Amino acid sequence: MKLFALLLISAPVFAQDTTFAKENPNLKNVEVEIFLESSGGDSQSLIHAVRSYEEGDLVGVVTSGIFALDFKYTHKYGADGKIAERTDYVDGKLGRVWVYTYNEDGSWELNGYSYDDEGERSEDSIYVEKWNDKGNLLTVELKLEGYKTVKKFSYNKDGKLVKMEETPDGATKPISWEVYEYTDAGKLEKKEVYSGDVLRETTSYNDRGDKKESVRYDEVGKNPVSKSVYSTTYADLAILGERKTEDVSTSYAMKNGQWVKGGTLRAKLQYFLKK
Repeated sequence: MKLFALLLISAPVFAQDTTFAKENPNLKNVEVEIFLESSGGDSQSLIHAVRSYEEGDLVGVVTSGIFALDFKYTHKYGADGKIAERTDYVDGKLGRVWVYTYNEDGSWELNGYSYDDEGERSEDSIYVEKWNDKGNLLTVELKLEGYKTVKKFSYNKDGKLVKMEETPDGATKPISWEVYEYTDAGKLEKKEVYSGDVLRETTSYNDRGDKKESVRYDEVGKNPVSKSVYSTTYADLAILGERKTEDVSTSYAMKNGQWVKGGTLRAKLQYFLKK
């Protein structure tokens, strides 16, 4: 469970892209260092990670620090050049295999299978994504031992994601959902997260689609209790184009009606090309 959660985590520097889109073939490595800075100015390195690429494919992620793991990935492609399968290895052991099925109407499906300690692949998939012919993710189904949930995604006439609803097995209606709002120009402006009909979090975005601020609320969804303020730095890296080079997230807690600054997470990215 822990390793699978790590594979699906959506942290900006470690996220496993299940669409497995190819990178620039000139890219060799991306090194990431995440620091925690206290409100007093002290800095501590939490995680160092190296993402390795070959001909645009992600082939490995090695992390050290609070998470010390070694991920390796192999890829298979069909005659049409589309990815057909990717196998993940964790610390030298088989982790997951991701299998693509393409339909005549242009839609496609991704299934994730697990391996047991003997290296036998599960008969049924434990993770399923279904996409339409426009490249929109429609549903995500996660099936683990004793746990099953389905996420459903809805889009407006312009193909913009407007709502995600999650319904676990046994529930008669969604127990949590996200609502997305856009500017008149079609740029993401705000996301609201609800759980049990209660507003849990709101996130605002800048014109680039980067997070600006996330505010979390109390048990009744009325009063803010904490927030994170974000900033993102980009640089033009010539052959790679414009790339994100730093993510900063500073936390605040509401105390006696005022925001009190906490720690800051700073993720620095460095890109290396083939020689």
